[in-house]
Amino acid sequence: LCRFDEHGVEYLPGYPARSHWVNERLRIVHGHLVASGGSTAHKYLGTEKTSVIYGHIHRHELAYRTREDHDGAKTIMAASPGCLARTDGAVPSTKGGIDLDGRPVVRHEDWQQGLAVVEFEPGDGRFVYEPIVIHDGWARWRGKIYSAGERAA
Repeated sequence: LCRFDEHGVEYLPGYPARSHWVNERLRIVHGHLVASGGSTAHKYLGTEKTSVIYGHIHRHELAYRTREDHDGAKTIMAASPGCLARTDGAVPSTKGGIDLDGRPVVRHEDWQQGLAVVEFEPGDGRFVYEPIVIHDGWARWRGKIYSAGERAA
């Protein structure tokens, strides 16, 4: 249905329990923790030993923590890039609903659209997390402007 093979996308079964290690310092998970006010990132920082990118909450979050380790200080990151879903109630949520004709009731969630690009070195290498915020169908990344329904400017 999604034609992953044609687009070079590898499907990883096991959702939502499956995780993917980008390298030894960074893991990607669907996520299960939820807190309000930007606190979900801090929950992950309190439980993870490596940096983690998580979803589930559909919001932008980014936080860092530095801890003392047996061989010195270690800084980890927890981040949620947001979502690519509609944020106007069309996607089912705990606050959403449908009318008698089966149409979604407009309800704006505390969700933000976005994605991220990660550049990384293999093994125990470094990585860079670049959030890309989408607001009103518009985003800027590395000097280029992207707009819904249009090609890069």
